[in-house]
Amino acid sequence: MALTYLFDDFEGNVSTNWDGPLEKGLRSYEGDSSGYADLGDSSTDYTVGYREFDNPVEEVEWWTNITSDSQGGGYELVDTNNNRVAGVGDSNPSIYYLDGSTVVEDGSFSYDTWTKINISLDYANGEYTITFGPNANSLTTNPVTVNMGTNADVIGFRIVNANTASAFENRVPDGDGAGGYNEYTDYITYESTVSPPDPPENTTIDLAGITQFDVSWTEPSTGGRIDNYRVQRSVDGGSYSTVATPGSSTTSYTDTDITTDTDYRYRVRSENSLENSDWSYTTTRTSGGAPKTPAIGTPTETSLPLSWTNPAGDLDTVEIHVSTSSGTTLSDYSLLTTDTTGDYTHTGLVNGRTYHYRLVAVYPDGDSSPTSEISETTLLPNPTLDAVTAGYREVVVDWTLNDNNPDGDVTVYRDGGSVTTITELATTSYTDDGLLDGEEYSYYIERATPDASGSTGSLSDVTDLPAPTDLTVDAITATSTDLSWADNHNYGDTEVQYKQSDAASWTTFSTLALNTEAETISDLLNGEQYDARVVAVTEHSSTVDQ
Repeated sequence: MALTYLFDDFEGNVSTNWDGPLEKGLRSYEGDSSGYADLGDSSTDYTVGYREFDNPVEEVEWWTNITSDSQGGGYELVDTNNNRVAGVGDSNPSIYYLDGSTVVEDGSFSYDTWTKINISLDYANGEYTITFGPNANSLTTNPVTVNMGTNADVIGFRIVNANTASAFENRVPDGDGAGGYNEYTDYITYESTVSPPDPPENTTIDLAGITQFDVSWTEPSTGGRIDNYRVQRSVDGGSYSTVATPGSSTTSYTDTDITTDTDYRYRVRSENSLENSDWSYTTTRTSGGAPKTPAIGTPTETSLPLSWTNPAGDLDTVEIHVSTSSGTTLSDYSLLTTDTTGDYTHTGLVNGRTYHYRLVAVYPDGDSSPTSEISETTLLPNPTLDAVTAGYREVVVDWTLNDNNPDGDVTVYRDGGSVTTITELATTSYTDDGLLDGEEYSYYIERATPDASGSTGSLSDVTDLPAPTDLTVDAITATSTDLSWADNHNYGDTEVQYKQSDAASWTTFSTLALNTEAETISDLLNGEQYDARVVAVTEHSSTVDQ
């Protein structure tokens, strides 16, 4: 029956490379110029190849094939100190094996045929048994049981020869054995001494503090070696994930990565390099913790309604801490009140100010961590725009503030653009001067605090438009008259108008650019009496000469 674990089949199915100059052919190791194994002989071993097992082993099996021109080879099972525990070799074709510290010659191998060799280790009695395949001849005993070289775990497999390193390396392998001294090795398998571990026993969970679980267990009284334990947890009935892999001497785990008011269950298993045990489960426990789902409802100008859900457990009360600036630790806040109803309205607040809150659950054995910060801003009443009064090249804007916030400023906007910002909140009027004559201006007020803003609606008015003066008739002909005057406005145009003295309506003769202060009215009737005037005009206003 084949052994469980494959060490190397020399066909690519190996996970660890060999140490040493071992060469692989298409299906096996081909050791050119190998001598018989130094199993107590006076020659010095030369390691052709060395590999370690994944675990200590109790049985090893491999195949060997020598040619008639071989000088032999050797196989050694070694412990962690590189001492030989067991060994088998040949010197073309005699068989050698190690009995304690003595090398025994017994029987021979057939040439050019594959022979299986099996070594079974009995650590309890310090012995090992060698079983040779049918191509091993003239053996006194087969299988044969002999003493171990050292009574220690076998952890490595070494292929050796009795030549020096230089002699081995200088020999050119020819691949087909012609002119060489060939020995082949193939298909090494083994059984491990490691057996499956049993599950941990007495696995329990304790809630230590608000957000800490202590998981503990005891080492199983039976089963194989334990390399480590694996601790996994499930949150609110979800899938399990690994949170720790403590060593074999550790039988507890403290979990501080806990979410408040949440169900946790843990499981623990034993692991070694061979396989893992079944899981051992704790009961499900609910963590303590901070209040859940803290929120702030609809604000008013002077109040903020808070709500939350009390956490599970033996809760004493809930502390509400407040600050007018965002904080990072609880010391950045002041204790406002305590409450267990799940609803509290904070009143008497400043308009347009942001308030920041954190809640803490108080238990008999300690306080929870604070909740995440929640923030909200009270409403800021809009200011009132009382009046916009235009005059000669200026507009007076009057307003009233309706809030109780001592911070912030007032900005006056004209036609959508900022005119001035006033930080003295007692000021309730502003005169906007240097304006154009006869122009309409629209104003509104914005009130801003560090946390909020509000604005008025808009009001408009038209500045005064001064009329032209000093209208004079400079000359008259049969069909025309020359006029002159003085413009007094800084914006708009000047219209020159006339009419027959007995007519009701005026006719605009011309529209002149600002500061064009003379005009000739032509095409008049002979001997007719006319009236003339000049008018300052804008798109919003007009004023007749004085």
